Amino acid sequence: ENFNSSGRCSGTRDLRVPVPWALSSGGVMAQYGTLLQDLTSNITLEDLGQLKSAGKEDIPSEKGEEITTGSACFSFLESHNKLDKGHLSYIEHIFEISHRPDLLTMVVDYRTPHLVPPPCEEGGVGMRGV
Repeated sequence: ENFNSSGRCSGTRDLRVPVPWALSSGGVMAQYGTLLQDLTSNITLEDLGQLKSAGKEDIPSEKGEEITTGSACFSFLESHNKLDKGHLSYIEHIFEISHRPDLLTMVVDYRTPHLVPPPCEEGGVGMRGV
């Protein structure tokens, strides 16, 4: 489908205008990995304790004891389908309730240009033929 600059469907699209979701999946994955590395490098041991506490409903206490780094925390969340390149809302919530607006901002800054608009449905609200 084609989308105009507002993210709505259109009959044609100016190919000279780059759209954020036109990145290759490899590029997005590389940027996702960089995001996790950046987050990990900004998480202190105290932060890690707060993050595990904020996610205690999803991180069993015995697993929480095994998680000693930010990287291990993100790996655990990925393995339990709480985190991936297209699913960042969980860590956004965790950073919000653990009072780390700087980390939340990093995630939002990553997520915003990588949003993929939903596909247009036949007869939907898209602006076909505009």
